[in-house]
Amino acid sequence: MHKSSLVRYSVLSVVVLAVSLFWILVGPIPLTPAQEVTPPAQPLMARVTAEYEPVRQAPCAVTGTIAQLYRGQSVELTGYRSADGRWLQVTLLGIDAGWVAAEAVESPLPVAELRLFVGH
Repeated sequence: MHKSSLVRYSVLSVVVLAVSLFWILVGPIPLTPAQEVTPPAQPLMARVTAEYEPVRQAPCAVTGTIAQLYRGQSVELTGYRSADGRWLQVTLLGIDAGWVAAEAVESPLPVAELRLFVGH
């Protein structure tokens, strides 16, 4: 046997031994089909219909304003509404959450279909 053949035979033997030990200790690797990846949901966008609309800290007209929206602007809804359905929670640049009056925006879903916000 040539030296190169002996080296290849030795390497092959080590690989077979390693795979055999792995099989004995761990068991067979299950071959399952690749899981289907669900694409991220499209953001739920609303359009401001009021001349201007303050974004409030809480679902109440007397709380502080954190931003101002203007007619025609789009804003991302979080999918939550206030208990009385008069306020919708929005996110600004995907970071801050605030509240706008439901009557001041045009939502792609009826307000009643949005989740009820239970929080502080």
